Amino acid sequence: MSQVEPVSSHSPEVLPARPPSQPSRLALLIWAGVALFCLVMFGSALGLYLWSRERFESKDLKEATAFKITYVLKGNRTKTVEVTDPAAVQGLVDALEITSTQMGPYYAGTNNQAAVDVTLPDGRSAHLVFMTQTQINRTGWGIIMTTPAFYRKINEAASKAEGKPIDILRVDN
Repeated sequence: MSQVEPVSSHSPEVLPARPPSQPSRLALLIWAGVALFCLVMFGSALGLYLWSRERFESKDLKEATAFKITYVLKGNRTKTVEVTDPAAVQGLVDALEITSTQMGPYYAGTNNQAAVDVTLPDGRSAHLVFMTQTQINRTGWGIIMTTPAFYRKINEAASKAEGKPIDILRVDN
């Protein structure tokens, strides 16, 4: 038989307390650098977004100074009407209610020539091609979704200039 040794009642040997070590300065510098980098990148992205928000949403079109409307008559003849009267331009701007935008290239397989060139205050021009009454392709930019009011107002301006009803999406006006 084996003998069991009695358990001693004395406490285990206490190890001396180790003094707390200082964190490595290199690790602290790396973490501080990463945090600063993230903060700068986030701030830059937020600043860029706020600075260019109007451009991203095509709100620059609301500052139009003139409109050039192109539509197709019978016999595949194109006609252009320029709207430069400040009151008429303001009426078109007021009717342009953008409901959503989708930036990026858009390739339409359409032969539709219904277009509106919008002159902006800085002299630039935005070329808009009507795909439907509410979907407009802004050339080199993307898609703009609007309410039908802008389409109706464009037709109204073209009809007034032509002296007869015009629907810019039709090719036989």
